[in-house]
Amino acid sequence: MQSNQSRFRVEALLNAAEGGSLPHLRRLAREWPTDISSGQRALIILLNIFKVQAGHLARMQAGIFDPEMHKTKELVLAAFLGSDGIFDFLQNTLSVTTNEEPQFAPLISIFQPHLPHFLAWLRFFVTNPQLGFPANPANGSQAATRLAILIRCGVHRTEDPEILASIVDFSLFIWMAMRKMQLERKFTHDEYTRYFSTRYSPLGLCFAQVTTRKTLFEKVNAATTKSLEGLCEHFVQGLSESLAPKDAPDLDITAFRSYVADATFLSTENSRFLQVVVKSGFPALALKLALEARRAQSNRLNIADIAHILFSPHILLVKGSHPLMVQIIDAGLLEIVIDDLISPPKEGGKIFDGWKFQKELNPLKALLFASYDRRIAKALNAAIESVPARILRIIASNTTTHEIWVAFIRDFEPYQSALKHIPVRTIPLCNSLKHCNDSMTESDQGRDAPKKCAKCQAAIYCSTKCQQEDWESLHRHDCTQSRVARIGQQLNGSWISHRTSMFNILHLEYVINSQLGPGAYGDDLVKRRVWAVDRTVHPMSVHSDTVENAAPYKRSGFELLTDARSQAMLRQVAEDESTILAVCISGLGRCGVATFAIFCAKKSSMSVGIDRPKLNFQLQSGFCKVLDVSDIGIAI
Repeated sequence: MQSNQSRFRVEALLNAAEGGSLPHLRRLAREWPTDISSGQRALIILLNIFKVQAGHLARMQAGIFDPEMHKTKELVLAAFLGSDGIFDFLQNTLSVTTNEEPQFAPLISIFQPHLPHFLAWLRFFVTNPQLGFPANPANGSQAATRLAILIRCGVHRTEDPEILASIVDFSLFIWMAMRKMQLERKFTHDEYTRYFSTRYSPLGLCFAQVTTRKTLFEKVNAATTKSLEGLCEHFVQGLSESLAPKDAPDLDITAFRSYVADATFLSTENSRFLQVVVKSGFPALALKLALEARRAQSNRLNIADIAHILFSPHILLVKGSHPLMVQIIDAGLLEIVIDDLISPPKEGGKIFDGWKFQKELNPLKALLFASYDRRIAKALNAAIESVPARILRIIASNTTTHEIWVAFIRDFEPYQSALKHIPVRTIPLCNSLKHCNDSMTESDQGRDAPKKCAKCQAAIYCSTKCQQEDWESLHRHDCTQSRVARIGQQLNGSWISHRTSMFNILHLEYVINSQLGPGAYGDDLVKRRVWAVDRTVHPMSVHSDTVENAAPYKRSGFELLTDARSQAMLRQVAEDESTILAVCISGLGRCGVATFAIFCAKKSSMSVGIDRPKLNFQLQSGFCKVLDVSDIGIAI
């Protein structure tokens, strides 16, 4: 109704609508009262219809359509049409106001208790458009727009669980219901933006608001794996459709970024959903599509922003996040990091300022710290080897970027060496501390086949004799004897395979030989000592102490030499002055690894100085144990 309408005409309209007149209910769409009191009365009239008629909804859902149900349907449809008036009013007010609370509070307080009934009817007609709603893509998008308007006006500001659940349930429904329509025919990018991107608005707003976000997380936590897979499937499908065609000059990337940010956010709160997301390939797809869009000269897509979301401290703190890292490295993460490295920082800024890591950590350091995971190191090594020569020349042309890159490569070299030597090591490192050295050189004909512990699947021995000895002395105490417990450890990242243990031990062997081998220390400063390598800093640090002082050894707040196996190794080094014990601590995010190895120091024929002969450190034995990084104080 126009601003000059008479009070009498408004009163007559509302009286007729309150009496159930269908034409007058429909007229509210065009003649919504402009004064507050009349607008409140009109809203109460409409919402009461949804509430009073809610008792018939179950019968209609069951397909019962007698004359009484037909009358109910027409009344509810008229109320829906009339509600266009309130939504137009709210939308117009949203577009011109900066403080919506005084404007919307009275109307929203009326809407809140009726919202579950309103959304239940709205869902019914979206699901059954043949009963009155237009059977076209705009059907669902209009319903989503209505809920989005209500959320922006503050309908979520309540602690009522029924209201919050109705908001979250409808938001999930209206977005996921579009999949059936998408399977029926192809839509252009413009149609996708107009019809389907808007369907995500309510769910996106649920992520942004504290009350609905909490309800959403509770719902996801209670969901079955099959339901989580269905939700993830919609995120995956949304990625591809929201960013096509990638070379469009007016490409709208709002929906694409929302899918990436919200799926990642949900993964930080639910490790089961993270597992589903990683299994689906969502992280790799997101990064690949973003890179393709950038290469297609779409300047509106901030590729670094997508990488910042996928590779952030929040996601790294979730159990099982390492497979995600492998995916995004394979998909081109290093390319984005290098692009950031060689791009001039903003005025007054620093290199890597846009990344969300805390303190002195940056993406290159984070990749280094996570490389104790053999799969991550393998993916990163492949990415490094594929860096074009042109890019390397650009890096070398700037002193600062060159220093950063060279330091990164230098600290990664031990992992490269370990990757290179794992495939050629046909005989596994025996887990027995009393393993006979010459058994490593026995002929193939006389040696037992390698023996793996059937319970923990992590300890491997060169012979039955070594396996029996280690079981009786040590392994029976540190073995994960329950298959269920082992599977649980694998899922949460607290289990490490023998192959990955071997990788970390070979890495430590390279570090010890490169740091101590060239004669940097005399014999008295090498033998019968414990050498500690800290890979949670960059450049890595190496320091040592005597065997006696190392007994209560702590690093980053974690006691490293308290278990029976490391204590036995410590005694072995104390009794044999030709040996050293090396301990390496690595970690990023939630997980870390402590690597222990005994080396025998032998003089080389090559001399570095008069009193400093070159030493070779031969690996004798070693093992790894997984640490919870939250216990050792590693800050991200």
